Amino acid sequence: MSTAGRLAVVAPRTGPRARWGRLFPPALLEHPAVEVFDDAADPERSVAIARRIAGSAGYSAVVGHFSSEAAGGALTAYRWAGIPVAFPLSSAPEITREHLDPDPGVIAPMPDNLAQAAVLFRAYRPAEAWAGPSADGLAGAWELLGGRVRPSVREILQQPGAGTLVVLGTLTDAEEAMRAVAEDGREVHVALTDDSWVGSPDWDELPPGERPRVVTSRPDPAVLVDRCARHMLEAVERDLTGPELVTLWAERYGVPVWEQPRPVEVLR
Repeated sequence: MSTAGRLAVVAPRTGPRARWGRLFPPALLEHPAVEVFDDAADPERSVAIARRIAGSAGYSAVVGHFSSEAAGGALTAYRWAGIPVAFPLSSAPEITREHLDPDPGVIAPMPDNLAQAAVLFRAYRPAEAWAGPSADGLAGAWELLGGRVRPSVREILQQPGAGTLVVLGTLTDAEEAMRAVAEDGREVHVALTDDSWVGSPDWDELPPGERPRVVTSRPDPAVLVDRCARHMLEAVERDLTGPELVTLWAERYGVPVWEQPRPVEVLR
């Protein structure tokens, strides 16, 4: 690990997913050892930034890369350079399975698609689901568990006795689904996967009856981002190796077992 002691934060600061970037503690971003890179949650831009960091001297650790599409390419670059990295919100299986890998030191605490779908399925079956355009993995996991995915929100709402709508996808998909429910006018619970409510602090302003229900098996996204950011900054300040920083994480937060996720309902 480099002794220069810089932490690279790669996060969307602009673009349609800029709310994700605001999950980072503002004070941490002002720390003199922190350098912030805006990837706008664009996969190509995110991987290009990772390669630039990997090819530069002086970076001791990285945290961010929220786009699951970019995380695999980013990890390849950092592994080549020997730079530890934390992916707080990537649910790509090729990333989540690397959680606590000591080489080069990988933190990836977000549950993968199957784990997210399993938690919702246990809590809300036999409710039907709608999947956003980029949620093929979540949709496939839901169907693998025995759930049904409908092609549109409105089709679900038209089903007799429909009381719960499960949304598989991103925050944008969740917002689209909630608009459709509002236009329909009936009382329906909107249940979201972990991916669907990343960056959703604005929902705290909604009346309690209109807030979506989130079923999760782990802390909310803001907690994961905060933990990862502070952990990697500490790793930089203490000059921890990859094995040391993953061991410290496991001691503090444990090792998740996604095979038996415990549903926890969080009202937002």
